[in-house]
Amino acid sequence: MDGMGMQLLTMVGYQVPEAIAALVALALLWTSAQPGPARSKGIAGIGLVLFSVICRFAVSVLQTWMLQQRDTVLDMQHFFAAMGIAGMLLNLLSAVGLVLIVWGLCQATRPAAHPEQIQGDRHTP
Repeated sequence: MDGMGMQLLTMVGYQVPEAIAALVALALLWTSAQPGPARSKGIAGIGLVLFSVICRFAVSVLQTWMLQQRDTVLDMQHFFAAMGIAGMLLNLLSAVGLVLIVWGLCQATRPAAHPEQIQGDRHTP
């Protein structure tokens, strides 16, 4: 296998575990969780995580491809600075997705208020 093919396999190897976990979580939310705002937040969060995984893979492929191009006129210092910024933004996007998932989980596990507690609170002086 040539150098680019092996590098692509390595990049896939780095992204596959997180992608599989995100897909399993998405399937569980889609099929097992009750519809509502908590599930919607969880699905949106998983979507952000999955999107960032795919984009990080694309950025890695682009970086590797640019390194393979020997005749490029592009200023590599500016290119890699932009790729570093893109990587940080994708990590931030993944973190926002994680926060959405936890927010949805907190909503789903919050104890429901019992009607007698609400009634009792209104009559207490």
